[in-house]
Amino acid sequence: MWPQLVFRRFGSQWVRLSQCYQKPPPKLSLVLQGYNPKKIRCGLILPSDKEGLRGGSAFLSALLADVYSPDQAWFHIWRQRYLQHNSPSTILVKYGNVFDKHSEELESTDMTTFSVPSPFLQKNNVEFLEVQSTDLQDEDGCHFYINLQRDGVNPSAPHDWPTVNFVLNPDLQRVPLPMGDQIDPQWALGAICNFINDKSTVEEYLDVMRRSNFASVKRKLEGKLQEVDGIFRDLQKSVLGNIVHRENLHEQHRKLVADKREISEKIQRWSESAHDELQSSILPKLQTFVKNQLSIWKVYSYSESKIQLKLLNMVTEPLRSLQMVNSLNRLKGELHIESVASKNLIDTQEVNHKATALHKKINKIIYENFLLLQLPLILVATFGVVSGECSSFSMGALASFGIVLGFSRVLAMWQSLLDSYVKRIRETLSSNIENEKVSLINEYQTGFAAREKDFETKYEIIHSLSTSRS
Repeated sequence: MWPQLVFRRFGSQWVRLSQCYQKPPPKLSLVLQGYNPKKIRCGLILPSDKEGLRGGSAFLSALLADVYSPDQAWFHIWRQRYLQHNSPSTILVKYGNVFDKHSEELESTDMTTFSVPSPFLQKNNVEFLEVQSTDLQDEDGCHFYINLQRDGVNPSAPHDWPTVNFVLNPDLQRVPLPMGDQIDPQWALGAICNFINDKSTVEEYLDVMRRSNFASVKRKLEGKLQEVDGIFRDLQKSVLGNIVHRENLHEQHRKLVADKREISEKIQRWSESAHDELQSSILPKLQTFVKNQLSIWKVYSYSESKIQLKLLNMVTEPLRSLQMVNSLNRLKGELHIESVASKNLIDTQEVNHKATALHKKINKIIYENFLLLQLPLILVATFGVVSGECSSFSMGALASFGIVLGFSRVLAMWQSLLDSYVKRIRETLSSNIENEKVSLINEYQTGFAAREKDFETKYEIIHSLSTSRS
């Protein structure tokens, strides 16, 4: 009986291991059945050649025979299962009080299920799956396998799961005593059939059971089936070994570290490239726009709509097709970040709004400058000429000075406004680049932290279970 105390101790670890996967690894579900073990299923791998198939199928026919049963009709049908023209490639046999046979298609494989009143199946609480191929081995529900080799070789032999190996040797009749795990099931089956028909052949029957090595193999198999805890221990060891081998946990961890470093480098390269684009492409466009606006005629003559048009052509449109934005979206795609539509690196509507505000500010400055500086000096010069107190030349010079000083002051303040405008765009874009970089780093670190935790949890569980098995 499966030792429940041992399973209660480590069963939760197996449950935790299964929770690390969306689809559990092969045969892990069988290990979890240790809480409430059902029948043990043994896979019988038959040789694929015709002669080997005949000998291999004879093994299970002889094993399940009930030589003292008054009803042998089921046994006659059972042992001829491969003699039909359309014999199945996969056969499942289990205990049943009444003989029954039905076929079904299981994952593109034709399976025939036999229920037979065999004492061997009932006593050992076992069922057998006879297959000629191991294609569905991971999902066939077998706890261990019997590998029937012919000439010492069976290319279908399972290497990943607990396996008992027997060598089919049809020449044992010429050997005084069988050697090792060699067996002649056809010879044994013939003696069984003779004994069923004629009980006087009991001595021949017992002699053939011994010399064909069938009696010894049967006792060995029965002993294994009675040690259910040993079957589960071997299965657990194989499940862990296959997880380690197939998933290559050390390689997974190395790749995880390499991926983390690669993504960090990609984010850093994007940040450097974005700042480089800001300095080499965006700032020159902004500075060209500023220089283009630094003339008295444009300051006084450009309307709000005209300056917006200039801004659209020289600044806004280039800002809408930044290479850094395209690179950022590609990078987010690689990182599987769903929030692609995050805050824009630069808000072109805000750029336009601030430019409009600049035009309003300079208009206000122009009016204030005219009323507080230029107009007073012009009025003083006019009054001086009219009153005769000052010469026309000196008063003309004063008026001209006021006008020129006013224009110069307006132009200086306009340049200051434009420089501040460019500075704000540069600082905003630079800050947004850094914020986006931090956001990307946080996003990928969160994802990798989850992956690392999953890996560490899986590794810890496997290490714990492997240690407990040793």
